[in-house]
Amino acid sequence: MKKIVLACSALLLMLSSCSSSDSNSSSSNQKLRQEITTDNAGNSDTQTFTYTGDKLLRVNDSDGTYYKAIYTGNLITKLEGYDDTDALIDQSTFTYNSNNKLASYIYLDFEQDTAEREVFAYNSDGTISSSYYYGNSASATPTDLVTTRTITLLDGEVVSIVSTGDDNSSYTYTYDTKNNPYKNILGYDKIAGYADAGNRGVLRNIVTETRVTTGFTYTDNYSYTYDTSDFPLTSSISQSGMTMETVQYIYE
Repeated sequence: MKKIVLACSALLLMLSSCSSSDSNSSSSNQKLRQEITTDNAGNSDTQTFTYTGDKLLRVNDSDGTYYKAIYTGNLITKLEGYDDTDALIDQSTFTYNSNNKLASYIYLDFEQDTAEREVFAYNSDGTISSSYYYGNSASATPTDLVTTRTITLLDGEVVSIVSTGDDNSSYTYTYDTKNNPYKNILGYDKIAGYADAGNRGVLRNIVTETRVTTGFTYTDNYSYTYDTSDFPLTSSISQSGMTMETVQYIYE
């Protein structure tokens, strides 16, 4: 459950130039209630989101595991993962700078007894530099630097990530002009673009994700259907023409 859709990556609130569909969708405050994911073998998983106001309270998984979200003011500062016996199994902690941009996160895996930490620096050219550290103990701050990344944003979305070190690869992304299903979850935009080394889109939805590593190129293609407010009703992910996963979104 480490990388649930919200959890545990971006962070500009400016939208790209508005189209007519943007004007229609921007007035909708609907929030995601359920996300039903089905893989290409037919196995399904349902996540149910509960809120207090616009703040995420909890995400329950159909396997009995769940996450709790903890806020400081309007910022998500912690996500706690529990198994089906209510035992704490992992935790992500987020810190922010004076401009309310993500400064760092620490991910602790209590089952594997490991820790991850990533620190972000905001450069004058608009890019973001990060340093990723790994440790073999969930009780100690990790200090082993294994990967550095340069993150480039455009209109508030991550368009490229270039990694060196253990993850010697590059990622590029394209987006639609519609609404991300998690857009109206308070604080989501601060961690969705690059926390936990994962990009889920901030305000928009990813259309292509291309990874280049050691001479190989892999592309995931995303397709969507939308409701009248331009939020996704369904999405599908395909690789080389084969559908790998489909998702249904239900809103409140």
